Amino acid sequence: MFLSKLIPQSLRRMLKPPVVAVEPEEVIEKRRAFYSEFAVENDLVFDIGANYGNRIEPNLRNGCKVVAVEPQPECVNYLRKKYKDKVSIENVGVGASKGVLDFHISSWSILSTFSDDFIQKTKESGRFSKSSWDKTIKVNLVTLDDLIAKYGSPQFIKVDVEGYEEQVFKGLTKKVKYISFEYTLPEFADNLDRILVQLKSIAPIEVNFSVGESMQFELEKWMGFEQFINSFRTNMDFRKKLLDFGDVYVHYLD
Repeated sequence: MFLSKLIPQSLRRMLKPPVVAVEPEEVIEKRRAFYSEFAVENDLVFDIGANYGNRIEPNLRNGCKVVAVEPQPECVNYLRKKYKDKVSIENVGVGASKGVLDFHISSWSILSTFSDDFIQKTKESGRFSKSSWDKTIKVNLVTLDDLIAKYGSPQFIKVDVEGYEEQVFKGLTKKVKYISFEYTLPEFADNLDRILVQLKSIAPIEVNFSVGESMQFELEKWMGFEQFINSFRTNMDFRKKLLDFGDVYVHYLD
């Protein structure tokens, strides 16, 4: 009570620990089982856009070594307190090249983004019309190639950066085994297309996808790049299977 009188209300809000939802064990276990298809014990995983770490825990349970990349200071502080030396944490952003960029912090942390386009399009579509991005901070950028040079080549890279995925992959020139990236449709259909073209330029790939938070593949078999991209571009029934958001998975062929 005494401290509350001395500390301004605005500062007290900053000192409060973040409210992080406790996920049911069955949700974490479902993620763990799904991610075990991409990385297992002693494999290296990059979590780009780690937020509060709901993808970190299942990978750690699979025995993976995790590099978590997150620009938001509040999220980074939480991750450092929770995981200590179990996870390598990088308080930076990932982009096409090194530099410094404005990062827009949302009232809902999972919507914070480097992408002005993401904010504009999701407001116009009504998807996040009630969300706000009232704070902007400067964040240092590195590339995926930089992270690979520092930590080694990962078995799996997960990317969830709210509309900035295309810029993230422009900083990758090396083949890795598996990649996932979030998609948002219809607002970012062209981005999904361009990302796959970019990743295919590195080496041959096959593609699958998971809708929403289902943590299961929608396609019974991985599709080759040409078949997937042609179906996505020309077959509306196929595109409807992706619904409005989820994750695309890319497997680099040997």
